[in-house]
Amino acid sequence: MLMLLSWKTGEWTDCSKTCNDGNPGERTREVICVDESHEIETEDQESYCAGPKPVTRETCALQACPAEWITVKSGTCSAICGQGVRKIEVTCVKTTKPNEKVTVADEECIGQKPPTEASCDTGIPC
Repeated sequence: MLMLLSWKTGEWTDCSKTCNDGNPGERTREVICVDESHEIETEDQESYCAGPKPVTRETCALQACPAEWITVKSGTCSAICGQGVRKIEVTCVKTTKPNEKVTVADEECIGQKPPTEASCDTGIPC
C-alpha cells in the first residue's frame, strides 16, 4: 500500500518580542509528518516525509525598538535643611546592540520628557 506522507505545519506562536532591542524575537510552530491517506500523524517516520522539513522556529520583531527616556543621574538636594530642589538628568536613548544604548535627539523619543527637577526634603529642620 502506498503511503502519502507530507508535512503539516501548525500556526506560528506570537513573537517573543514586539521590537528588536539588539536581539530579535523568536516564534515557533509545530511541524509533523502526516499519512494523508489515513489521516495519521507519523512523527517517528519523518525521514519518509516528502521534501525537506519546514522550519519550526524563525526570528521576528526585526524592526528596532523606539527610543526611550532614561534617567541618567539624579543630583543632590539644593537645600542643606528643609525643602529644596534636585536636578535630574534625563536622556533619550536607543538600543542598537544587546546591552548597548546610544544617546539620540530628544525628538526621537516617544512621549513627554520626564521632569528634570524634583522637590526634595533633606529631613533636617531649618
